[in-house]
Amino acid sequence: MPKKNKRKVSDDTFYVTRHMGRLLGSHQVFRDGGSVGVGVSGGLVSSTLLWVLHLRHRWVPVRTELVPIHLGPGPIPDELNVVCHRIGADCRVLAREPDLALEEQLVAIAADLGLDAMAVGQVIEDRAAAVLGSLGFDGALTTLPTVVKAPGRPTLVRPFAKLPEDAVLRAATDNAIEGRAPRRGRDREWMEKLLSAVPGDRHVLLANLVNAPERVKKDYLV
Repeated sequence: MPKKNKRKVSDDTFYVTRHMGRLLGSHQVFRDGGSVGVGVSGGLVSSTLLWVLHLRHRWVPVRTELVPIHLGPGPIPDELNVVCHRIGADCRVLAREPDLALEEQLVAIAADLGLDAMAVGQVIEDRAAAVLGSLGFDGALTTLPTVVKAPGRPTLVRPFAKLPEDAVLRAATDNAIEGRAPRRGRDREWMEKLLSAVPGDRHVLLANLVNAPERVKKDYLV
């Protein structure tokens, strides 16, 4: 008799939470009794990040408080309110500081609130687009690391950093997460054009852009 599948989540949700959990565990981002901020915009990706972080805590012994943080004039988008209600967390609405980069402000907020870390919802496509954007702008190489550790300051972590966006969006659908679709900037459009012209597995190409940009620059962009 075949064994029954005891998994209570979809395959896409399991895939996303498993790979996210490996990244968090390898960097020891969460600690029992700690607290981690989650930057949430009301978009699909960041709302899904908040939800799957909550799911992850149901499967591991570490208990970390999740603190959703929305930057902007308010009010909190209705779709985000639904997710916060589902996980039993109150979302903090804070004013956006125009003189600070978004992630810089989130890290500063984490320090002010005494949080252990700040999580943001950037997928592997976002990281690859950042590499291409920096190359196109001044020929330099700028990457978005999975975890940023600064002495005396909270850690900035990208739990979806190695995950493709389509897997995250499928997990959003499977978990009835709603919100704004991901935005497509100029760097992202350029990246998609490049990927469409290069043979090979899409995820492997994205990983090469993120992990070996010098090689990509030599092989594809010269």
